[in-house]
Amino acid sequence: MVYPIKVNNLSWYFGESKVLKNISTSIEENKFTCIIGPNGSGKSTFLRNILKLLEPKKKSIYVYNEDIVKLRYKDLAKKIASVPQNTMVDFDFTVMDIVLMGRSPHLRRFEAESKKDFEIAEKAMKITNIWHLKDRGINRISGGERQRAIIARALAQESDILILDEPISHLDIHHQIDVLNIAKELCDKKNLTVIAVLHDLNFAIQYSDYLILFHEGKIVAEGLPEKVITQENIKHVYNIDVYMMKNPLNGKPHIIPIVR
Repeated sequence: MVYPIKVNNLSWYFGESKVLKNISTSIEENKFTCIIGPNGSGKSTFLRNILKLLEPKKKSIYVYNEDIVKLRYKDLAKKIASVPQNTMVDFDFTVMDIVLMGRSPHLRRFEAESKKDFEIAEKAMKITNIWHLKDRGINRISGGERQRAIIARALAQESDILILDEPISHLDIHHQIDVLNIAKELCDKKNLTVIAVLHDLNFAIQYSDYLILFHEGKIVAEGLPEKVITQENIKHVYNIDVYMMKNPLNGKPHIIPIVR
């Protein structure tokens, strides 16, 4: 079976500190996979290896059966698009300019965008409901709108894999749901493979098809949300007690922290 991403015995050191410890997992195609775990558990380092922002060892990460070490950055960008934690932009480009940057992997050096590139950017902005903002400065729109603009930029890459690193951390609940609904729809209707790091466990349960739970640089559980989110796992990883109930709207687990 060909997986969009297959990780085989991945380890990573910062100095003498081992941040990732022999990680092995496979990401299924057209699924919404959430990565969860406490701060410092290795989630973002794991993603940075997949994005080749950190250089992994040979034969530790495969993208559609290709060793990521052998892929040029431009070729990797055609396969994987990402939305980083920090979506601030130093210069006040227009939203259209920002989204068109997603076409860079498909252009030769100094090549201008074609009519097709503008059409792809328009489609991406309409999917993320920001077409009406195309002429606005990226720093003159709200945080939720900017997040959707960065997602549109990622969609303009026309990659099969979309990685979201804490995409809702700085948003209010309305925009959190908006962003996650867009990501879920891209997975369900556009057949994208979505990988998202989330801190809100209830959101992770509701939106994900598959969960990967990190703790101290290792994967301690993975699988269907109802199998991963247990009182025992939460106590072990987060050191908190929770009350678990069934969500009356969809039957999925819902957790309530027990405050002493």
